[in-house]
Amino acid sequence: MKILISAFAPFDGRKTNASAEVLELLNMDNLTKIILPVTYNESFQILEKEIERIHPQMVICLGEAINREYITVERIAINCMDSSIPDQAGVKYQGTPIKRGEDGIFSTFDLSKIDKKNISYSAGTYVCNNLFYNLMSYTTCKNLSIKAGFIHIPSLTIYKNYSNVAKELLAIINKI
Repeated sequence: MKILISAFAPFDGRKTNASAEVLELLNMDNLTKIILPVTYNESFQILEKEIERIHPQMVICLGEAINREYITVERIAINCMDSSIPDQAGVKYQGTPIKRGEDGIFSTFDLSKIDKKNISYSAGTYVCNNLFYNLMSYTTCKNLSIKAGFIHIPSLTIYKNYSNVAKELLAIINKI
């Protein structure tokens, strides 16, 4: 199975992004990795081009959730952009719809085998959710029957190092 996994570059003055650190450690057959800028307008455009180039059967977008203790698979993307900080391009939104469309779009990941502590019902309203919503809207509009969704990676809080996070992430990927 061809898998495309994206992560984000550092943002808001940080030197690293947990999602990119973990992505670098992932080793799987037929895996394509891509690092995206933390921008509302550009991140999905780059991801879309990669989807069209490699035609994956699964797309996983990773992002960093600074205040989370666990890896969390997002259940639903909401049609809202609202940020307290600007993206890397200096863009900031306040309660703005991402596009004309559904209020929310569910991930196509099978979450039935995922521990409840690893499921989230809010990807927020920053660039992570924007990428997730655009991905799910794209797969729906293009009628793609692929597994797609978003997973948040915590900063190093309960994990001792990123290799532990990568191992747990691989176990979750194998269940979805």
